[in-house]
Amino acid sequence: MAMNEFRQRKQEQIEFQEIRWMKWKEEQEKAKERASELRRFWLKKKEDQRTAQREKDFQDAVEKIRRAGYRGKFGEYEVPVEVRMKLDALKLQAEIGDHIESEKQPCVDEWKKLLGMNKTDSQRAYIKLANKVLTKYGWNPPTTWT
Repeated sequence: MAMNEFRQRKQEQIEFQEIRWMKWKEEQEKAKERASELRRFWLKKKEDQRTAQREKDFQDAVEKIRRAGYRGKFGEYEVPVEVRMKLDALKLQAEIGDHIESEKQPCVDEWKKLLGMNKTDSQRAYIKLANKVLTKYGWNPPTTWT
């Protein structure tokens, strides 16, 4: 009889340990899932921050390009028409997307060359070209800056 009780207790202990093991495995799976969700959340947040910063940089570049070309006591430096057309085409590609036949813009030929370029790449290219243009030709800050 003592042997049966011993075996029964051992069997109960085994079952108890198996239950603990299964609970532990479930907790591990849940922890992995939570970690994965948290990682996705932070990656999304980081991407959203990058997008917001790129949008801000793009709008700043558009505003400064409106004032591009220095006119002042050191001379006059105008941005060439070809460069302005390239900038306008990149801006349209970023804001509208691929060329629409009904659009009547002076930069249509340049815009058609950008067919298939996505918004992000268009904005990056615009910002890069705008920085080069502003460095080379300068810009006139708003009169409120004086």
